[in-house]
Amino acid sequence: MARRSVHAALLFSTALLAFEPVHAQETAAAAPAPAAPLNIAELESYITEAMQAWRVPGAAIAVIKGDDIVFLKGMGHADTAKRRPVDPDTMFAAGSTTKAFTSFGLGLLADQGQLTFDTPVVEYLPTFRMADDKASGLVTLRDMLSHRTGLPRHDALWYNKNDFALADLPPIFADLESSAPIRAKWQYNNLMYMTAGYVAQSKSGANSWEAFTRDRILKPLGMTRTNFSVKEMDRDRNAALAYKLDEKRTIVNIPRRNIDAVGPAGSINTSARDMAQWLLVHMNRGKYRGRQIINPATLSDLHSPLIPVGGRPEFKEFSSAFYGMAWMVDSYRGHRRIQHGGNIDGFTARVTFFPDAGIGTVIFMNMEGTPLPAHLSLDIADRQLRLEPVNWSRKMLARRNLTEAATDTAKTRKDELKVPGTRPSHPMASYAGRYVHPSYGPLTISSANGALAATYNGMAADLGHWHYDVFNADPRLEQDDGFEDLKFQFETDVKGRIAAVKVDFEPSVERIVFRREVEARMSDPAYLQRFVGQYQYFDRTVTVELVGDHLVLDIPGQGRQNLDADIDGSFTLQNSRTVSLVFNEIDNRVSGFALRQPNGILEIMKLPETTSPPLIKQ
Repeated sequence: MARRSVHAALLFSTALLAFEPVHAQETAAAAPAPAAPLNIAELESYITEAMQAWRVPGAAIAVIKGDDIVFLKGMGHADTAKRRPVDPDTMFAAGSTTKAFTSFGLGLLADQGQLTFDTPVVEYLPTFRMADDKASGLVTLRDMLSHRTGLPRHDALWYNKNDFALADLPPIFADLESSAPIRAKWQYNNLMYMTAGYVAQSKSGANSWEAFTRDRILKPLGMTRTNFSVKEMDRDRNAALAYKLDEKRTIVNIPRRNIDAVGPAGSINTSARDMAQWLLVHMNRGKYRGRQIINPATLSDLHSPLIPVGGRPEFKEFSSAFYGMAWMVDSYRGHRRIQHGGNIDGFTARVTFFPDAGIGTVIFMNMEGTPLPAHLSLDIADRQLRLEPVNWSRKMLARRNLTEAATDTAKTRKDELKVPGTRPSHPMASYAGRYVHPSYGPLTISSANGALAATYNGMAADLGHWHYDVFNADPRLEQDDGFEDLKFQFETDVKGRIAAVKVDFEPSVERIVFRREVEARMSDPAYLQRFVGQYQYFDRTVTVELVGDHLVLDIPGQGRQNLDADIDGSFTLQNSRTVSLVFNEIDNRVSGFALRQPNGILEIMKLPETTSPPLIKQ
């Protein structure tokens, strides 16, 4: 889960961070060797040096060997202003390492015969639909959990949307574009994990995925410092604050992001001590303190590689990487490795274990997007596996410095991407309105003092003119930097109106199209009543009636036609989209309507009102 700009891939990446040295040439399997005892003083010194170099305020780390936790320590600060230290029970956001709890929970239900990983999900959730009807009937839990449904991230849909309900998800996919056929390609997708969590909730009969996970996983493992809500975390006195690096790469505190609504994909908050208990289950074939929590064969299924991830390897120490069900699987210097990362606003996590060597690590840090947990998990493994240390943290600092310098240079040339000398096609006020996508929901464009602003899922950005009818986003809050430099492309319809706006919320498919929404009053019977009456159309009388929440035009000899409300306050004939009515009002009274046709405009006068009751039909 790596924090990136929304148009590059919003939050919750996989275990692959800015640096994650997976994907390398296959190496020969090494014979298991007893794990070496850790030099605690040397390890602490190395971690402290690394945290300072990578600008990380605080960390909590657990190292496991066999059945024992051999290192459990908090380092640095949970709150830099108050100098409050991190300890083993300090709470951190776990991010996408939550996903393994979702797959594990489904495994528990599979052990009970309540579901299988290979049954089409539509059998569990009849309202589940993909844009591709064929895929709708094929997608299984195994596909969802291994990110091979063909659907890319579409993360902007849920990000910062606190009123999201898992029950709303199944029909949403019908209006989301896929970027690959089912099972053809690995594409990380949080929405599918949320849906898988909803399956667990539905099949278990629990009130929520959170209640199911708490009862079936957290309680048996004694994970009392674990919850699912930022609100709970905010009330905890021993919770780490969230930090990021600003544009000057200074450490700044940011608000914790509320992602309670997307629980199965990444809402867990926990401590290093609690997470060590969780890792012990995975390292001991599903057994915890003598009790078999999950069938070993089921756990092995979760850990098994299902689909390749990424391309050509970069470092010789790594094998090609595959994704299982909530776990990344590869080998490191000949040792089989199973791991996953997590990153949400202000936090980074990494859970790693080497099942054949019997060693593992849990690493939490309160710094957004830092690759240090990935590096340290390898540096610690080198020490335990009795390998000559690569010192990944130190090695990758040089790359970090080069990348930062290149990024700074690139930003100085941003304006070269503009087409010079252009201007918007309409006055600023013409762009303002509410735009809607059937799955992404509403996007509001506002206009004030000759400038535009966009609001989506509670996040706001100022829109500066870029070129033509394209505007560039500048987020109003620093923590909403996912919107930075996002382009909003407005579209004009055949009538010359601003009718839609396209946004690259999901860069692997066509721009997401938000269409301008008709004003609410256009379906309000109290407002529509004013247009009811009889109108003189040449030698005929035409009638406008109100039927429920819409108008109907009755022309003698031509029948009745519904009048569909349009974005500019006009009404379009349902059976003739090129013909529209614009009602005229004088002193707040309707005097007639302009009948607009491709070949011209006719003015139709309203007849004097009679004493007959209004024509309202149901």
